Amino acid sequence: MKAVRFLIAAVLASFIPLPLPASEEPPRPTPLSDPGSGVQKGREKLSSYRWRVRTEMRVDDDLRITKLEDVHIAPDGGLAWDKTVKYERQPPPTPFPYADPRRSLPQPPSEKDEDIYFEQGYSLIQLYARVSPSHINAWASGAKITTTDPDRSGHTKISGRGLVRRLDEAVVYLDSASRQAVEIEVKTTVTELVKDIAFLRVQLEPLAERRAESPIVAPRKIFLNMNRGTRRIVIEMTFVDFRKWT
Repeated sequence: MKAVRFLIAAVLASFIPLPLPASEEPPRPTPLSDPGSGVQKGREKLSSYRWRVRTEMRVDDDLRITKLEDVHIAPDGGLAWDKTVKYERQPPPTPFPYADPRRSLPQPPSEKDEDIYFEQGYSLIQLYARVSPSHINAWASGAKITTTDPDRSGHTKISGRGLVRRLDEAVVYLDSASRQAVEIEVKTTVTELVKDIAFLRVQLEPLAERRAESPIVAPRKIFLNMNRGTRRIVIEMTFVDFRKWT
């Protein structure tokens, strides 16, 4: 189940060297210079680390699946699963008696449905993790840079459409002081069909052991909210225990 578009680790690393305007006047949109190279460098730096990921999936607010896994980043930027440390599936609720009127209400998803939701969520995360450097450059060439966002004081906002899917909207927030990426948000669709909507958020921070050096920015939390028909699926991933492995 090789399923969080380390667009995350990559895209962010590519924006770190972005020069910020010193003027207090509204900044003009500035084309980003070859951020795809930064994407590749970020992937190469992270490739020498492995870490543990705790993943929880909720369906209509009910916790259904919990996984604890060891992972590393693959050459294409996606996540590669090394081993599953723990896997738990919550037991299904007790069915209502035949004559109970609540039987007419929407019933909990089957285990098969849950597995499909889980795989679709992972696949969507991987889709954005594996975005190519050339695609990053194409997106960045039309991205808008905002240095004064009233909702995010102290941050620079880089936003644009068409990062992966034609109509998606991606936003990268940089810490204005350090110029390091701290968060990535993407509004997109679950599939190519503009039918079910999804929202992806990745929170980032430098690895503790590298704060004094050239920092390696890595994901700490990933949040995915997607609709599948009348169902609301939430997948949350927490990254811990980063350690060298090569």
